[in-house]
Amino acid sequence: MQNNGQTDSSTASLLDQRDQYIDQLSQLVDIRVVTNSQNQATVFTNSGVQLVGTEAAQLTFNAQGTVTPNTLYNADPTKSNLGTITIDFPHGGSYDMVSTNAIRSGKIAAYLELRDNTLVKAQAQIDQLAASMSSALSDKTTAGVAAPASALPATGFDLDLSGLQTGNVVHVAYKDNITGATHNLSIMRVDDPSVLPLTNSATLDPNDEVLGINFAGGMASVVTQLQHGARQQRQSAVLDPSGSTLRVLDDGAPNRSDVTAASVTTTVSSLTGGSAQLPLFTDSGMLYTGAITANGSQQTGLAARHQRDSALLGDPSRTIIYSTNPLTASGDTTRSDFILTQLTTGSYRYSPQTGIGTTGAPFTGSLLSSPSRSSVRKAKPRVPQSSWRTGRTSS
Repeated sequence: MQNNGQTDSSTASLLDQRDQYIDQLSQLVDIRVVTNSQNQATVFTNSGVQLVGTEAAQLTFNAQGTVTPNTLYNADPTKSNLGTITIDFPHGGSYDMVSTNAIRSGKIAAYLELRDNTLVKAQAQIDQLAASMSSALSDKTTAGVAAPASALPATGFDLDLSGLQTGNVVHVAYKDNITGATHNLSIMRVDDPSVLPLTNSATLDPNDEVLGINFAGGMASVVTQLQHGARQQRQSAVLDPSGSTLRVLDDGAPNRSDVTAASVTTTVSSLTGGSAQLPLFTDSGMLYTGAITANGSQQTGLAARHQRDSALLGDPSRTIIYSTNPLTASGDTTRSDFILTQLTTGSYRYSPQTGIGTTGAPFTGSLLSSPSRSSVRKAKPRVPQSSWRTGRTSS
């Protein structure tokens, strides 16, 4: 709208309406308004994108449908499954307002912050809590058995992998005799080869090296992959299979490396398998093992699928009875003590994706001290004050 600088009552009314619309726009997005001597207003975002001049640009949003825990925004459109805001200019051309950070404050920016950051971290926190509760009670770590004397001069450990499921981990510690440094290797079972190789962030231990192994080809294939991985990790180890037993050995040379410890962490599936561990919490009836597939981590969205084991609900006595042959003795508190200890004083790491801690120093605490137990602070839309000035001539 423009005039010759004189403003009658009808023009003033229209200018007031224009200013009201600009006020409404300023609540949605950060803007800068420039007016000339003819009371013509040009509206820009504070990042410099022109929204209105002699003609108005158009903003569009490409809605993507239902949002699930696995739908995330990415600045790369080929990787994003959430919508973005595009500005289409009057004389052609368009511009992605989200990936270029062209909207910096106002309600739209606040909603984008909620969608792409705050709520993602909040979800990660409650998923992490659900995963920690599941693993705390169902994960069983068994130390390896020292390899027999027949393996000398090589030394190492025998590991039973019969209970290893996708997402479960074999832990191997070895010492580099040249540098004196001890290294921790986490060997994770993977049943979806499309996710290989794994990065070190696949586990929450900041000091380990992660090696994902595809078990689909049987133990011979597993050993081939492990031997290749051991060379990549500069570990001079020999991995010898025997049925479901994996023997991890050093090469017997004193000036290379020594395997100093080995263990395997499996997810217990039975309520009466003879150990205190039990699958008290499941993933919609399935075991939670921490599996990683092409669809992402099993942990993502777990809080919504987290439920107590139906078999345990049908027979609550299994919170006490952990063995039927021999039958757990009356008054035995082994399992109940284990459940109480794990849920109250056990120590667990939390992923930096939850917004706390870092990859190098992840947050560690008990389930009771988990930040996800606290109320998630509500993010308030960052609405700028309408400090723009039209500079129009008053009558």
